Amino acid sequence: MKKIFAILVVVLICFSSSVLPVWAERPSCEELVGIAAELDDIADELARTEAIEEDGFVDRVLEQLVDELLIIAEIEDDEALTAAVEGMEDAWIDMDSDRFERFLDSVILRFEQLFDRDC
Repeated sequence: MKKIFAILVVVLICFSSSVLPVWAERPSCEELVGIAAELDDIADELARTEAIEEDGFVDRVLEQLVDELLIIAEIEDDEALTAAVEGMEDAWIDMDSDRFERFLDSVILRFEQLFDRDC
């Protein structure tokens, strides 16, 4: 559980302090790879997590992650990415971790596809 906290804190810091403020346009190829890798780490840790407390630290970080992924999806103007992130958001609202993880996997796959398409 300590590892998931560490990963989520790092991801939240990366997303909110360096990534989003400079993104007025689509992420670079390097950023796409970095985002996919960070999300993959989160997916691995969430798969090992038994329960997430509603309104707890992890829950709030996941909310922030979803919000920031929605911004990226809007910038990308990609329907598949937007649908996957909106699925994550719905699963987060419903506190459905299995569904959240499935949509997170879809988001990761879409970032990889965007990399293949654009890079």
